[in-house]
Amino acid sequence: QDDVMVRSKEVVKGSTVESYEPAMRRGSIDRNGIVHPGDDEMLIYYYGLDGTLQMYATRGARGALRPYIRIRWSNPSLHTPEGSSRENKYMSPKDAPTRFYIPQKIRDLYEKSMPIETLVIQEGEKKAEKACKHGIPSLAIQGIFNIGSKEGGLPQDLQYIVQRCQVKNVVLLFDSDWDDLSRQLNPDEA
Repeated sequence: QDDVMVRSKEVVKGSTVESYEPAMRRGSIDRNGIVHPGDDEMLIYYYGLDGTLQMYATRGARGALRPYIRIRWSNPSLHTPEGSSRENKYMSPKDAPTRFYIPQKIRDLYEKSMPIETLVIQEGEKKAEKACKHGIPSLAIQGIFNIGSKEGGLPQDLQYIVQRCQVKNVVLLFDSDWDDLSRQLNPDEA
């Protein structure tokens, strides 16, 4: 994860400042959105197609803006929801909308309007980064239920990438637990 870098952009006093920084960093984040860099978890920072850190509003449109950061727990057994036997490996920001994780390789292709024959959408940020390193253009979703929502549909970034990069094929690649889904799936309940 140390070599997973992002070319980030930030507006400072009216000027855009670019820098390279790790997309995945050591630390944790508390309920108030404060990052604790000394903690031994993995923080996954989400950046948009333009290289800016993705933000979300905590209580709807009028809530405070916080950076969109996911946590990968170093010890998932300590993060088992009450009444569940399933450990949580990851935690997404509470009440945040669905987002795609976009590796820097995809941002570079998008910025240059380079054609993408086949775009893979798969579960897991680290898997998407690894795929990109091996020449397989890839985005990440956070899990099988996180590709979109009834209210918001698919994240618009996918449409932008498909249009600008003239994507011909989109492959949805799930983890091995894909068949744990209920056979009674109803799009109105997702």
